[in-house]
Amino acid sequence: MNRIIVTGANGFIGRHLVKELLSRGHDQIIPLFRSRNVPPGLADLHIEHGSFGDPELLTKTLLRGDTVFHLGCTSFPAISESSIVNDIEENIIGTVRLIKACCEAKISRFIFISSGGTVYGKGNCVPFKESDPLLPVNSHGVMKTTVENYIRVHSNLAGLKYVIVRVSNPFGIDEIKERPQGIIDTALRRILINKKMDIWGDGQVVRDFLFIDDLTRALEKIYTSGIYNEVINIGSGSGTTIKDALIEVENSVGKKLDLNHLPPRPFDLEYNVLDIGKAKKLLGWVPSFKLSEGIIESLRRLTQSYSNEMPPCEL
Repeated sequence: MNRIIVTGANGFIGRHLVKELLSRGHDQIIPLFRSRNVPPGLADLHIEHGSFGDPELLTKTLLRGDTVFHLGCTSFPAISESSIVNDIEENIIGTVRLIKACCEAKISRFIFISSGGTVYGKGNCVPFKESDPLLPVNSHGVMKTTVENYIRVHSNLAGLKYVIVRVSNPFGIDEIKERPQGIIDTALRRILINKKMDIWGDGQVVRDFLFIDDLTRALEKIYTSGIYNEVINIGSGSGTTIKDALIEVENSVGKKLDLNHLPPRPFDLEYNVLDIGKAKKLLGWVPSFKLSEGIIESLRRLTQSYSNEMPPCEL
């Protein structure tokens, strides 16, 4: 069986993806971690530690026939604007080094987790299709779009087989208590410990929330399908305002959030929803969890982790 290399395996999506792959019987997995902290459940795997852009590490790790899931990223939209140079050096240049090493090793496929939430830019309140132009309005989107373009260049010049996966807004419970994942995770933790939560703007921006289990199931289907040289949106296919998502959190817990409204952030798009028709057709995949169901399951996992003596995070 071919090996699966997962960069960013210590991140939110990466940890859940590795567990999903293991649960499906894919046991030849090599996670690539930047940190030395190994999450529970992954300690028995052969783990490589270091940066995904380290040429020496890549030469040592990559073998012919490997499939590489590239989830490694050192930034996210809220901090990209304040660290543009680092974003370029670590995430664009680092990923180009990774792509070149993959070409030299003659890997099987390069599966890149892009950002459906930022690469399309402003829309007309219609779900974005993969064929829509990429017009990012923030640095994170520019970075992801640039990486996508370099992938296509190496496909054209070196025969790299790839899948670009444009993911919407995944949510769920992050096992590392110091790092809440997104607004829903943050809201659940805040409401449980009665702490105020910041919200930028009036809460009317629209997002495409996707439960983490649905995302990792889609990624596993991409791996097993064998498809290549495709771009695929993975989301829920429906939009929800931030305000309504927070109401769902309140309903699941049974009490009100204490919100602190701040001015809107210039990099936040007013509307972002993905058309997932292509994923349905190519993969036979549809999300299993409605937003309310994903929130309830997230709450269950969070309260279970608290009962296992994980203290509430200090947010």
